[in-house]
Amino acid sequence: MNTRAKGNRFQDRIEKLLKAWGWTVHNQKTVSSLMKKIGKDGKLQEFWISKRNDIFGAIDISARKPGEKPLNIQATLHTDLKKRTKQLAAIPWALDHEDIQIWQGKENGLIIVWQFDGSGLKEVMRIIRGKIYRFENFPESPEKTPIEIFKEA
Repeated sequence: MNTRAKGNRFQDRIEKLLKAWGWTVHNQKTVSSLMKKIGKDGKLQEFWISKRNDIFGAIDISARKPGEKPLNIQATLHTDLKKRTKQLAAIPWALDHEDIQIWQGKENGLIIVWQFDGSGLKEVMRIIRGKIYRFENFPESPEKTPIEIFKEA
């Protein structure tokens, strides 16, 4: 499976989780187009072009739920979050009125959720084996005690 397909599958997983928790979700996926051209040999060639279609060039998923701040998510399977943090920092967010997060997929199905504060990231929860955990004062707390708050549907 190629990188783009893995990313789309990860976004679908996030969408499913959010919908199970009562959120209305818009999942902005990569758009692919079939292109055709005449090659140097005179034969018609067909090929696919994928282009990113992120909201504001940084958001993959936008979700709404009554009584909650709007939630905007950058979904990634990458380990280095510097580029994504820089993309988010370039946008004038209303952080008092909306949450901006990066959901980072890891091996074995683990998802680390990072909250963007306008300049950097703070880990706010993990989704482990179908359960969501938040941490008391995490990551400042040395014991990093997980507290189960939801179960995956």
